[in-house]
Amino acid sequence: MKPSIFLFGGPKVKLFWLCFCFLPFSVLAQNSKVRLHVAIDTSEPLTVDYRTTGNTVRQMLLVGGLLDIGISDLRESSHSKKLRETVGSIDRYSILEEAVDGAFAAQSRYFDLLFTPMDKKRPLEYAERLGLHFVLELEETFSGMISAWKLSSLSAASTIEYRLKDVSNGKTLVKGSLSGFAREVHEFDEGVSNKAAFLAEYPKAVGAAIGIIFGQLSKDGHLGTMASAAGIKDFPQPLAHFLEEYAKKFEYTIGVPKGWTEVNMNSKYTMVLAPKGADRATFGLRLDIDLLIKELGQETDDLDVYAALFRNRVINLGYTADDETQTGIPLQEGYRQLVFTRPDKLGKEIIILVRLGKEYVGIYSVVIINDYDGHMKKYKEVVEKNLYTIEFKVKG
Repeated sequence: MKPSIFLFGGPKVKLFWLCFCFLPFSVLAQNSKVRLHVAIDTSEPLTVDYRTTGNTVRQMLLVGGLLDIGISDLRESSHSKKLRETVGSIDRYSILEEAVDGAFAAQSRYFDLLFTPMDKKRPLEYAERLGLHFVLELEETFSGMISAWKLSSLSAASTIEYRLKDVSNGKTLVKGSLSGFAREVHEFDEGVSNKAAFLAEYPKAVGAAIGIIFGQLSKDGHLGTMASAAGIKDFPQPLAHFLEEYAKKFEYTIGVPKGWTEVNMNSKYTMVLAPKGADRATFGLRLDIDLLIKELGQETDDLDVYAALFRNRVINLGYTADDETQTGIPLQEGYRQLVFTRPDKLGKEIIILVRLGKEYVGIYSVVIINDYDGHMKKYKEVVEKNLYTIEFKVKG
């Protein structure tokens, strides 16, 4: 989950995490709630990982020489040992439990959660004995600190393998592994020596990982599956249904500047453009289509009202509103502009909003990871021309 120029536009991604797919499933019993056993394992020791996602070793040359990144077992590195010595005892089980409770809070009327430590030898025994419907296994395979956001730094991190199992037949409905990171960054020696910081930031990493897992279960339809299996008839209408239906109703195009390329994001709601060459890693353009519908809590005819909702949502994701920067981009009537400093001051995003019909809004993002003045001087004319190449059509 290494940060990427193509992962900006986080607010839209967050909306998609709210999706619910309602899939057909045989009803096990007419119960008012899904009885879900959450089995947690936090036996892996705190570790410091200098590698990128995908276990590719970072070749980082720091003051004082190369770190010991070539060791076969990162758990035995000097920084891992120092982190464990610094933190001492920490109740990671309770932190995971609290994160899961928080993730399911909005669905508490549909789910009863029962937490226990994971029994790897007999994973379904507890659920079978109590007549529970499903088991959600959460095995934290990594916890500690990792070079997530910035070279030569560490951030609190948690990687969790999850498996959702149907108790009635023992089958695994879905499994995967997802990671979460705290936004705060530390120098190596300071990071593994600051107990207060780690105790404050590690729960954020766990919360991020659990939030992504919950969102994936929602988006892929597994919450709806569990609700249907428990005989729940009033489970919320799936947002995925609305997204699929609205996607059928519109078409749009946007020009690709000369010397640029389109990046496939596997979604009709998103298009990303990047310059060829080295600037691809630090500058890009992105267009997201958002829906102005009540199911997303943003049914409005007023673009200024939407802009206020969008601004608050972005700030809640760790961005900082920048009301001082003057972009110099001339806006036609009906456009609104917002500027944000990215989390941890990793560049800026210029957001330009435009209505694209009664139920649609375009979110045009200019993302600058570094050298704001240099990139804007180089690409300002490209942005000005490209912004007005958007052609949006509602079918029928």
